[in-house]
Amino acid sequence: MRKAPFFSRLMAFALDIFIVFMASVFTLTAIVTGYIIGCGGFSFYSFMDKIGILSMIFFISHVFTFVFYFTYLSAREGSTIGKYIFSIRVTRTNGMDMNLSISFLRCILYMLSASIFFLGFLMAIVFKGRSLHDFIANTQVIEDAV
Repeated sequence: MRKAPFFSRLMAFALDIFIVFMASVFTLTAIVTGYIIGCGGFSFYSFMDKIGILSMIFFISHVFTFVFYFTYLSAREGSTIGKYIFSIRVTRTNGMDMNLSISFLRCILYMLSASIFFLGFLMAIVFKGRSLHDFIANTQVIEDAV
């Protein structure tokens, strides 16, 4: 088991964020289209009156998409699409397979790692490839033997 290089982790995460972003754009398009169809046409003033509720719906759907994507894929296969492309995967430090609860914890901890200028992610450079969320969730990212 060889630890995944920082650059591979960074690029895989960037690709995953792009995928989640594109899914969110699709969701936003569906929300706005549904609103316009439901109102019987587009009215700028009516749209501006509802922008708060539409934004909240979009935010909730974006958070759900993010959490579902990282939790489900990491728990199911040990890798997201980005990690799969860069031939890396997440494992538990005790050698057991990932499960939904550990994967969910790790996903939620991304927010902690991202706070304070992404220092939690940058820890992987110093601490042998393990970020803050990896330490707390007892996980590691390794190169996947293909």
